[in-house]
Amino acid sequence: LAMEQLVREGHINPSRVEAVVADCEKKIFSLIADEGRKVVRELDIEDLHPELVKLIGKLKYRTSYGQSVLGHSKEVAFLAGAMAVELGMDEKLTRRCALLHDIGKVAVPDAVLTKPGALTDEEYEAMKRHPMAGDRILSAIPGLRDIADIARSHHEKWDGTGYPMGVAGDSIPLEGRIVCIADAYDALTTKRSYKSAMEVELALQILEKDAGTHFDPQLVALFVAGKRSGRGYKGVSLQA
Repeated sequence: LAMEQLVREGHINPSRVEAVVADCEKKIFSLIADEGRKVVRELDIEDLHPELVKLIGKLKYRTSYGQSVLGHSKEVAFLAGAMAVELGMDEKLTRRCALLHDIGKVAVPDAVLTKPGALTDEEYEAMKRHPMAGDRILSAIPGLRDIADIARSHHEKWDGTGYPMGVAGDSIPLEGRIVCIADAYDALTTKRSYKSAMEVELALQILEKDAGTHFDPQLVALFVAGKRSGRGYKGVSLQA
């Protein structure tokens, strides 16, 4: 519509419309790729497929409940990476898994993803499809099968009542259980369109209450101890 108006007003020659649109698209795709590369550098993640870097950049322009999907994913990556260090795991790999956990939200309709209020049952079902969408996106790229498993499993619950597969306990990949806790903590402590940001201590108490049902109880104990002691878990930029 904006392009039609520019043509009507004589700002763009009608014969140049296709060229102008192509140039705009090229600039937009370049901007998105630059954003993806910036995040990958910030998180010290290496050897990501170029198309995946573009998808990461695209998340900056996607919002969910009023929060940038990319901003949320970065925070979850920092938190999950800190937990990986405590567990003696590969910090960079865990960060990579966490950064990509919500990549499936690129497939969620804008009307659902950006809705400011509560979702209807039908809309919530559409939102719940993002773990499987992430699995499909990531598993299509050679070498990312394990990371696809994390994207698929980050909404599973310890007691088996989560989604999309309803698996329980140790059947949920360890990185998926870590990301689940980091994801929930950031959701609780961040302002969203339907709620205010929660105080840290109250968020930790909720995690403790749901340990053994929603969350892996041993991982919750580790995370909560880390937050209360100030031992990392701050979610600040690695370059800060």
